[in-house]
Amino acid sequence: MKGFATTSRPSLEILSAYAAGQDDIESVAATPGWQVVGAFYLPVSAALRLELIGSVSVGTLTMRTRLVDLSTNLPISGTEASTTSTTETRSLSPIFELTGARSYQIQVEVTGGTGGFGTVRSLSPTV
Repeated sequence: MKGFATTSRPSLEILSAYAAGQDDIESVAATPGWQVVGAFYLPVSAALRLELIGSVSVGTLTMRTRLVDLSTNLPISGTEASTTSTTETRSLSPIFELTGARSYQIQVEVTGGTGGFGTVRSLSPTV
């Protein structure tokens, strides 16, 4: 993750985060293999989802994303987006609620064998 920006209007807040193109995440045989790819501060509570655009090098691998609440250092259930595609694919997590005035960390893991990798083209919270 290389950046994050928030723009506020009287009734609209736009969140934008991005990962550098072609960030490769090495695969591991089994979970846990989580790697931190970024973090952001959320000023107000919001209903969001994670959008992952990426692929894996071999179809037997699975790339997963999740959020961790840095105030508790615990993963937030329901924030996972994943793909097993060897071609660049868009994947969305279910919609989840995040509490405002907290920092969150974005993590990615690629599991299913060693010697492969996942490529993150983009990873962002979205409405």
